[in-house]
Amino acid sequence: MIKEEVLENVEAIFGLHLGFHYPIGVVALKNGDFLAGCKHFQAKISGNGGHAAIPQSSIDPVLAASSLVISLQQLVSREVDPLDSQVVSVFHINGGSPYTIIPDSVPVGGTFRAFRKKSFYALTQNSRGNH
Repeated sequence: MIKEEVLENVEAIFGLHLGFHYPIGVVALKNGDFLAGCKHFQAKISGNGGHAAIPQSSIDPVLAASSLVISLQQLVSREVDPLDSQVVSVFHINGGSPYTIIPDSVPVGGTFRAFRKKSFYALTQNSRGNH
């Protein structure tokens, strides 16, 4: 915006965000940083589907996706200073719908959030296995 000369003689910039914890019509102010950075992720865990009666004949992506969720939670709980505000949330996992079928793949999605820019970068790098 500065390069496009949209901002000239600017004294302040305000970022607005809706918050459920404030009543309608209330504006809350705070000096300095206020909200964490956020990055969405999506993954597709591929396996080799099959029938639930013979799981040894398949490569179960549901089991692998379950392990992924636990591993992602450990990024924050075991690799980050507890005083550094970070969170990983998995909000989507779909293992299929038929009761007797192990699917070929499982989509998983969620978000990474961190308050400090350095922490945010480290968190997204750690999620790729780049320790």
